[in-house]
Amino acid sequence: CTVIGPGIVAPAEIVGSSGACRYRIGAWGTATGAVLPHKNAFFRDRLWWAAGQHIWGSVAGDYASHAPDEQGEVLADNAIDLLLSVGSVDNVRWLRPSGTALIIGTAGSEVAITEVTSTQAFGPENVKFELQSAEGSRELSPVLVEDSILFVRIGGRRITELRFDLNSDSWVPRDLNVLYPEVTRRGVVDMAYQREPDDIVWSVRADGTLLGLTFDREQDVYGWHQHPMGGTDAAVECVQVISGPDGDVEDVWLVVARTIDGVTKRHIEYFTQGVEEGDDIEGAVYLDASLEFDGAVAATLTPGAGATTAGTEDVVFTAGASTFVSGDVGREIRVRYYDEDDQLWRTSRAEITEYTSGTAVKATILSAFTSTSVVS
Repeated sequence: CTVIGPGIVAPAEIVGSSGACRYRIGAWGTATGAVLPHKNAFFRDRLWWAAGQHIWGSVAGDYASHAPDEQGEVLADNAIDLLLSVGSVDNVRWLRPSGTALIIGTAGSEVAITEVTSTQAFGPENVKFELQSAEGSRELSPVLVEDSILFVRIGGRRITELRFDLNSDSWVPRDLNVLYPEVTRRGVVDMAYQREPDDIVWSVRADGTLLGLTFDREQDVYGWHQHPMGGTDAAVECVQVISGPDGDVEDVWLVVARTIDGVTKRHIEYFTQGVEEGDDIEGAVYLDASLEFDGAVAATLTPGAGATTAGTEDVVFTAGASTFVSGDVGREIRVRYYDEDDQLWRTSRAEITEYTSGTAVKATILSAFTSTSVVS
């Protein structure tokens, strides 16, 4: 082997007898001149990576390949290799595809990558980058809200909207803290966007305060709100939004730190969905943080004769499986039902007065049951 550079060794057969050779150091890694990319995004069927001021786009449709040519010929679907030389030439802090451009946020500016000529295929010989604004970004991934990109400005004290303006044919920034600058003055450290049931950009302030920004781009409506957490020294550390189990809404998840018995403990928590018209109010949660125990037993329940009249005593309730214990005397049997006439949720109630067996008790009707049919 022959040493051909600091830390670079090549086999002698590659170098040749003359001692001269041509070689190319890999762009990624720990060798001299190489870097390790740590930002990525998908755009135009390419996987894009960034590190420092360097940006790489994979071969179109082949995310694992960064081949610059095909047997010496550069094709439109070959990999793209760019070195940002615009603005204050700062390191890339995030990548976000939006519409016809890949938007890049750096510490000192926002840059758009597009094709030079829109009538030709986007590729290594038809690509350009242009300065769009000079806001500068914090090291924090932005969120895409409709056709706008919302990012935390450098310093973390303001959230900026970046949106394409047809009149100027460029991406134009707008300060979303102009009406309430003090709400984020201590710095934003995390951010996530919830689309359903409401359009809210959630963010975490450096002091652990949870902030919400209701943002309706179509109606040009936005407003800030704070959400204090209950508990001793409660502080939100991060926020994330994921689809709910039914897929019809999105759930807001938090990591919350609290001091409990003198020790800092962290819990993974999520927001329960708000109560809407027609919902059963009994399912509402009125606590800052709580666990819910579902003590339901997988058995049917059949109310006996007299259950449909309030005040009736010694009404027999029969369970489909062993459910009752002697300690249940004095406790209540409750069944929730929806009153179609009054369009209200109501509760049928019976107080257990006598234990007969694991499948049968007697009770006094406190609030009438709708029927003596089997309750599942």
